[in-house]
Amino acid sequence: MSALAVLYGGMPDKIAPQVKHLPPLIELHGEADRNVPLASGEELVRLGKSVGAAAEIVRYPGKAHGFDFADNDPMTNDAVSRVTGFFQARLNAA
Repeated sequence: MSALAVLYGGMPDKIAPQVKHLPPLIELHGEADRNVPLASGEELVRLGKSVGAAAEIVRYPGKAHGFDFADNDPMTNDAVSRVTGFFQARLNAA
């Protein structure tokens, strides 16, 4: 069994057409990310669904790139809990 958590990421345009399979994935993305636009994360989730993967996106309003690693950010616990729960549900199901 496999699973993928993507934090504020996406799939390069040159690679996306070659993708035939992805594991279940969760994408966490700040809506104010200036490094990797939210649209890139949304496109990754669409790509995952198009190849049959369970895929979801969690949007964080007002959050920039890298928000989930700041100890003083209240969204840190939410992001860590979502990723942990996602892996527990996907990887313990095997």
